[in-house]
Amino acid sequence: MQFCTLKTGATDGGRYNVMASGRPVIAFTLPTRYLHANSSMISIYDYDVTKELVATFINTYNTSTHEKISQF
Repeated sequence: MQFCTLKTGATDGGRYNVMASGRPVIAFTLPTRYLHANSSMISIYDYDVTKELVATFINTYNTSTHEKISQF
């Protein structure tokens, strides 16, 4: 979960990826229209497929997956 906005256009994950010896980081993002306005818009289709992607990732994540991500 991202807890702050960075002016560089990156995500919070970048700092964890390089902190100490580094940590595996995966960013699940949605294309967003008017991102820096008072309100933003996303496609319901993009939301649904991202939700499915995250659920699939969580349901299939195991030690083997962790090792592959850590070695990337």
